[in-house]
Amino acid sequence: MREAIERSSLGRVDLLGFDACLMAMVEVASELSAVADVLVASQELEPGPGWRYDRFLRELARDPTMDAFELGRTLVASYAKAYPEKRDITLSAVDLRAVARLEARLGSQLLRRTTRRIGLTEAGRLYLEQSRAAFSLI
Repeated sequence: MREAIERSSLGRVDLLGFDACLMAMVEVASELSAVADVLVASQELEPGPGWRYDRFLRELARDPTMDAFELGRTLVASYAKAYPEKRDITLSAVDLRAVARLEARLGSQLLRRTTRRIGLTEAGRLYLEQSRAAFSLI
């Protein structure tokens, strides 16, 4: 995906959204941070029908000047409203610029990237384990 966007006439997009399950992973965010500002994706399974395009596109039509971050928030809010009975939805809008900032703040590279592969470094694996443990307490 990153390579396709880089090679396109766009070279970069403001918002990249996945109406698909299991796409809000740190590896995906890291890989796409070079070509997008905002990632909208779900960490877990999405309800069968997925996104309600009519709802968030209506908001965009009302305010076509909204930036990628506001559009991401609008998309996530419309998704939550579309499935009020669901408690386990995980759609989120992520500032992809934060991936590099997080690594810099931690003083450690979390991901090892090559042109063919991306994976966690030892520091990344430890951070993931500690984050999972912390979130399990919530």
